[in-house]
Amino acid sequence: MAFTRSRWFASSVVVLGIAIGTAAEAQDSGSPASPPGGNQATGAAVPASDPDLSPIAPPAAAGGGEAPANAQEIVVTGSRIVRRDYAANSPIVTVQSQALENLSPVTLDNALQKLPQFTGINGQSTTGSGFGQTGAATLNLRNLGDNRNLVLLDGRRLQPSTTSFAVDINNIPSALIENVEVITGGASAVYGSDAVAGVINFKLKHNFEGVELDLKKGISERGQYASSDVSVIAGTNFGDDRGNVVVAANYAKRGATFQNDLPFYKKSLAAGSGAFALSFLDVGYYQPELEPIVPRPGGAGFAPNFPATGPVQFGFNTDHVTIFNLNTAAGYNSGVYPQNPYYAINNGVKFNANYNQYATTPLERYSGFGRIEYKLTDELTAYAQALYTHYDVKNVFIPLPAANFWSVAIPRDAAHPVPASFAALLNTRIVSGAPWRLGRSLAFLGQPKTNNANDTYQGLVGLSGSFADRRWTWDIYGSHGDTRVDSTSEQGYALLPTYRALLQAPNYGAGFTSAGGTCTSGISPFLGQISQDCIDLLTYRYRNRIRQKQDVVEANLQGKVADLPAGELRVAIGADYRRNKLSTDLDPAFRGDLTVDPSGVASSVVGNFAANSSAGSNSVKEVFGEVLVPILKDLPLIQSFDVDLAYRYSDYRLSGGVSTYKADANWQLTDFLRVRGGYQRAVRAPNVTELFSAQQSRIVIPALDPCVNAGPFAIPPGSYGNNAANPDLAKVRALCVALSPNANPGLYNAGFVGSGTPVLVGQLSGNPTAAPESADTYTLGAIFSPKGLPWNSRLSLSVDYYRISVNDAIAALDPNQTYQLCFNGFGTNPTYDANNAYCRTLIRAPGNGLPAGVNSVYQNQGGIKTQGIDAQIDWSVPAGPGTFNLNAVGNYLLHYEVSFAPGVPFVDYADTISSTAAYFRWRSLVTASYRGSGLNLGLRWKHLPSANDSTCTGTACLAPDTAKYDLFDLFLGVDVGKSLRLTGGVDNLFDKGPRIVGGIPGNTNVGEYDVVGRQFYVAARAKF
Repeated sequence: MAFTRSRWFASSVVVLGIAIGTAAEAQDSGSPASPPGGNQATGAAVPASDPDLSPIAPPAAAGGGEAPANAQEIVVTGSRIVRRDYAANSPIVTVQSQALENLSPVTLDNALQKLPQFTGINGQSTTGSGFGQTGAATLNLRNLGDNRNLVLLDGRRLQPSTTSFAVDINNIPSALIENVEVITGGASAVYGSDAVAGVINFKLKHNFEGVELDLKKGISERGQYASSDVSVIAGTNFGDDRGNVVVAANYAKRGATFQNDLPFYKKSLAAGSGAFALSFLDVGYYQPELEPIVPRPGGAGFAPNFPATGPVQFGFNTDHVTIFNLNTAAGYNSGVYPQNPYYAINNGVKFNANYNQYATTPLERYSGFGRIEYKLTDELTAYAQALYTHYDVKNVFIPLPAANFWSVAIPRDAAHPVPASFAALLNTRIVSGAPWRLGRSLAFLGQPKTNNANDTYQGLVGLSGSFADRRWTWDIYGSHGDTRVDSTSEQGYALLPTYRALLQAPNYGAGFTSAGGTCTSGISPFLGQISQDCIDLLTYRYRNRIRQKQDVVEANLQGKVADLPAGELRVAIGADYRRNKLSTDLDPAFRGDLTVDPSGVASSVVGNFAANSSAGSNSVKEVFGEVLVPILKDLPLIQSFDVDLAYRYSDYRLSGGVSTYKADANWQLTDFLRVRGGYQRAVRAPNVTELFSAQQSRIVIPALDPCVNAGPFAIPPGSYGNNAANPDLAKVRALCVALSPNANPGLYNAGFVGSGTPVLVGQLSGNPTAAPESADTYTLGAIFSPKGLPWNSRLSLSVDYYRISVNDAIAALDPNQTYQLCFNGFGTNPTYDANNAYCRTLIRAPGNGLPAGVNSVYQNQGGIKTQGIDAQIDWSVPAGPGTFNLNAVGNYLLHYEVSFAPGVPFVDYADTISSTAAYFRWRSLVTASYRGSGLNLGLRWKHLPSANDSTCTGTACLAPDTAKYDLFDLFLGVDVGKSLRLTGGVDNLFDKGPRIVGGIPGNTNVGEYDVVGRQFYVAARAKF
């Protein structure tokens, strides 16, 4: 049945709840004093009698004095110390459970990525432009990467899910989440390694009783992205209420969205341009530069289309008779989009890799969670919990290129006939009877498809208790987790030996028979239809497996040491042990194949570079301590002043010992004004991937080659490399010859032009000698909550400044960066010595001297420095039977500077964007809502300003700015009696498409802009 908006609205109740409730502080979700909607910006909460009235705290509780006598002691994220004043000394943002209801279903990351503190989230709902992913949804806090923040569940570490050891947050049972507390800033002294950018702590509902059923459905306006989410929670007390058991189960499914069906991508195809324009044509093409002796075609009838000088590629038209010039499109007669995915760009013919690709990945997920707690005595509690998640994520890729490394030399004989026009061209070569080299994409095998099956489980058992009249509490637990990712191919892959055998057999494999099968038609590029048995014979199905294990044992003790004049002196101490293991078991066909490529860069799987299996482990033993010291109290302009100090010593098995520490201060001046700030030293030890990973390939597009002076590989004029403006031009050319001893030196003269698709392959390996990186974080902020406002309204304002400097950052050089360092781009090789450390990692192909690969390892080099200002305003005013609430959260980025190697100047990326990263000068999220009489209505507005292209960090902007972006979401919620709640809404209310990035139609940043368009959802929650 066709989808229409009228049918959708006619059959649905569109409802919704409160917007993302953000606040600057945190409190215990299970305490009666901390109901959903309570404001943590002032350290207070909405009265329990009206738990969902407003996200604004009552002014009467906004001070830093004594908490109510019946206030429950709680643990604030960012501290191990239990306290009653709810206040945190570090900036904290809180997302309440209602926010998870007010977005499209299936993925938890959608609820967080709207916050200004998060950038470029890698989510299950998004996919890169044509390259896919395993489906893990990870978080990128402060733009420092998903491996520099720590994700916790009730204050405990979760099982990692990716090879960067980031946590897939969609393994967390979303239906049980009470709130999410996000502390921005280093927290390694409290939690250990990885908490460089901060901590995201998911707090679950405890002591749950009853049954809760949640149903949610969603779909995009264009009938795609159909999603279903069903969860059930059941819990009960037992043993005279000494124990509680809760179980939760969830099933979620989401359909795909194709780029072909979205206006943003369709416009790029129709315009004849696109983000990924490749020369890999499915009919086939001939690239003379891959031959040892470069021919210079010419002769009668060919000069107009095929010049006698300069490299050129020759494509085969779909008539299988004529040829054309890929560089100029001269002679091309096969049509462009929408007839096929080809188009002319810069007068050449290219294939758009985005054609028929996923814009969002399809997903099917099953998850379960269980927890049991039992009070053995009044002072001793035993607990255990387990979680398990399985999900399958499908990916599609561009048709794999049997080109360059995987091209095939075709014999020039009667058994391999070619059209007359192509024969005439081949006859103009210096050796007319030599084999010619065929390049093509394997589109006739079908679009490559893979399935990633992800399985994650974690089990945990522990004991907790108290003594000394409950002034001291303790907790000890152990956990074990396991993650498995099985990636299998379904179609579109082939092994080079089989592909080569068919093409080199008589008649391009027609009538071929082997132990693996038959090929009736052959696979000639001059043949229209390829038979199914040939496709079956060529198709290779691989299997790769990644497995991770984590074991954690931790013990904590905290309590009151003494009563000081200014308050309680409290301490927390503890110790832990943690071990992480990783193994990657890759299909043997992905290993480097010297018969394919003598350098070992390419594998025998057509279009795939070499990768190897690996395994390794690391462990750490830690001790830590924290002390909360009240300094002053009840003085003029000093209602209270305290400091929070913490220290942790970590002894890594491979890296040795390292210390982290913090000093935070909290100064309550008056009932309505509080100042906070501090310093934290954080660390991140190299993870197992960075230590032990076997050589893996990574592709860089676009690639730059300092040895050429024109074409797609060329360095921009006026920079380093082979261009006339370089005073060291002669040294550059000499270095190029030294790096490619078997190549023709004439290739590097002033007339050399690089050709082909600008792709560079990096060979990345682990480094067991990598050391922990460190980070210094400074914060300073204030919270203002005035009293006596008009209309009985309430207001809270928080402003926090932060500065984070990551030193000796663990990273691997981009292949382009390695070339730049080798060719003295920053004074790093003034003698242009081929034995320079950077130059020794470069691999260039014999014969033609073109770039083949770059070897690199993870190492401590360079740094990152970022600083900015977070601000938040909460305002609430009574309106009729309910309350009008306004929440605004914003971030202003002062600087984001990166130095990728020692001696390389820091470059400020603030106010820039690329397809993979965004550093907006400022971000904002504004939510206006009304709640009363069982009705909750709101509008959410996300704003991103215009940004310069990332190339503007250099001498000049090479692309236009990216336009500003405004996204609106509408939500509505209705309580039907006491046990049923209906919610729903419209995400991307005005169907705002993504912004063009880099001035290239079809190119965008999928982590920042919505590629799906307008989406509708409805939901129901029933409680029994």
